[in-house]
Amino acid sequence: NIDTAAASEAGGRQIQNPFVLARRDWLHFCTSMYLTLFEAERLFAYLADERGLVDLPAMFEKLRNSVEPDISLERFVTKAYKHYDSLPDAFDACSSQLSPNRPEHVMSWPNFHRLAI
Repeated sequence: NIDTAAASEAGGRQIQNPFVLARRDWLHFCTSMYLTLFEAERLFAYLADERGLVDLPAMFEKLRNSVEPDISLERFVTKAYKHYDSLPDAFDACSSQLSPNRPEHVMSWPNFHRLAI
């Protein structure tokens, strides 16, 4: 059963919806997109419901409404792939290093806007 294979633990409860993530699954999801553990934890605190779960469709809706209501996330990703081989490549090309001593990159609003346009 696909639902059983996609289920994850959340406080001893089985979550049958593959689009709802418990904290552990959320952290794994975020790190697969190269977010830091700190960023993933902060997002989880913001996005998780009272049960401690993140509903991915609701999260993407919040993202769409927050980034820019008249530009869809799908269109943004399509534009990024048009100019770069992957999303990490797009991030690397449009981000900047904080300092020579710190290898991690950050993306400021002007850099994000450049990538989105």
